[in-house]
Amino acid sequence: MHTPKIDTKFEYPPIPLRCFDWAATYADYTYDEGGVPVGRGATEAEAIADLLESFPPDEMFEQEYSKRHGGPWDRGSADSYYGRPRVPHYWTGGTGKGQRIDAAGMSSAEIAAYYAGYDDNEASGDKKDWG
Repeated sequence: MHTPKIDTKFEYPPIPLRCFDWAATYADYTYDEGGVPVGRGATEAEAIADLLESFPPDEMFEQEYSKRHGGPWDRGSADSYYGRPRVPHYWTGGTGKGQRIDAAGMSSAEIAAYYAGYDDNEASGDKKDWG
């Protein structure tokens, strides 16, 4: 996952405590209902550390996966669609073309992409109508 850009700002709020002088936010991030996650601290570094601890980037930003035909995400999605079990794999040259790579030959990122494709299709409820 890429490291998101973080914006910081010295705010110096009108309160006697100095532990909230700095604010850190992820650039270009807002919640669906508005607002932004904010880290606070007495220093810029403390505000960034608070943001990263309170709102970890891997939980705040969706991973983008390649959806190429035959790739891990595509195969996971297809397995879910057709009601097949979760068996990580992909094809090097498109579905049914090139070499089939099974879980033993896949990287952890490729396996994660397969499961993401499977889970995305499960969440959508899109299933083959066999009848």
